[in-house]
Amino acid sequence: MGGLCPDVNEEISPFHSLRYASKAFKGALIEYCRRKSKEFRTMIRILFVCLGNICRSPMAEFIMKDMVRKKGTADKFYIASAGTSDEEIWNGIGNPVYPPAREELTRHGITDVSGKRATQLTRSDYKKYDLIIGMEQRNVHNMLRILGGDPEGKVKRLLDYSKKPRDISDPWYTHRFESAYNDILEGCEALYDHLNP
Repeated sequence: MGGLCPDVNEEISPFHSLRYASKAFKGALIEYCRRKSKEFRTMIRILFVCLGNICRSPMAEFIMKDMVRKKGTADKFYIASAGTSDEEIWNGIGNPVYPPAREELTRHGITDVSGKRATQLTRSDYKKYDLIIGMEQRNVHNMLRILGGDPEGKVKRLLDYSKKPRDISDPWYTHRFESAYNDILEGCEALYDHLNP
């Protein structure tokens, strides 16, 4: 099934086998997948990246998703997040958003993060995304190593889009989730303005 509809697997995962499906159903499903794949290719595809994909990058993912939804432009974006490390992934299953990060999002009205699990950045992500955005310079260094370089200029830090380019400190170590939220919001607003002048 993955080869049939690679960009929308999560939307058709209930259909594990087409062996017994009717020709009409198969045809309709193939057409649906082609349409969704075309829509995916015309969206602005953003991947936010931090170390473990349980604090900053999922915060950025859900802040940006909330922002584009409120601005009425959600259909123009595909937004996801990943980590450079696999330390938050056990036996192929990623950890959920770190509770203090989830609580900080909830304080700002962003409540639906329950399905998010940590994933690791892969070299193939370079082709899938238009922008691959790290939270700090150390992330960018590791991203370039994993991606094998950045020939198309897709890789930046989030706050490079702001008036005060800088790293976003890791709240896993600082315990300053409100500060991280504010920095990420500043970066997402600047990124949105950059993409929608």
